[in-house]
Amino acid sequence: MRAVHGKGADMGKVGKTSDALGALERCERAARLVFARDVGGDKIADALRERIALKLGGNSASLKQFEGLFKGVSFQRGATLDFHAKRSGALETSIRGKVIGTIADRALANALFDAYLGNDPVVPSLKEQVRAYVSGIRL
Repeated sequence: MRAVHGKGADMGKVGKTSDALGALERCERAARLVFARDVGGDKIADALRERIALKLGGNSASLKQFEGLFKGVSFQRGATLDFHAKRSGALETSIRGKVIGTIADRALANALFDAYLGNDPVVPSLKEQVRAYVSGIRL
């Protein structure tokens, strides 16, 4: 965030002049999902597609590439699925710590994180926790 907003930036003040969470769009971000039960990759792909397609449109080549990452994959209880939005805008996806794909599309990365931090978040309490954390950061 320092590289984007400058050394000494107060994210609480940044959040007052712009959306504190929106200020993260140009920063590196990461999210980890840990599965509480066994689930097939097709169900994960469908759930993510439902959210991401709202921002990208259903015919997005990046979205189709992203969905393809989950073909033939299953997640057992306790398995991890990591998303890393790089500063370049690329979205790196890892399963159980192993990178399975990187898609160079900032819009895809932003749409994915919007599912968790946007106007209609999957987990509203998570969005508020992240907003409070980001607002307290002083670079």
